[in-house]
Amino acid sequence: MDGQSPVEAGNDGGGCIEAYKTVKAAKARNQYLSALDSLGAFGPGSHKVVGTLVVRTSNQLTASQQKQLETNVVNALIKLN
Repeated sequence: MDGQSPVEAGNDGGGCIEAYKTVKAAKARNQYLSALDSLGAFGPGSHKVVGTLVVRTSNQLTASQQKQLETNVVNALIKLN
């Protein structure tokens, strides 16, 4: 994603975190993404709701890379210091 900021690159840059006002809105977005899962190479990649956030990874990553990145991001979000 040469020349693009992480915000501009979004999910195509490897992943993104989408923030919503409510858990209900985050779940609705996740449900929408689930409907696109069958698109293969054009699908949304992995996606998981964490509170009011939707953690997404790029479909350009392998399935194992998507899950590992998703796990790393979720663990960082829920980590207590």
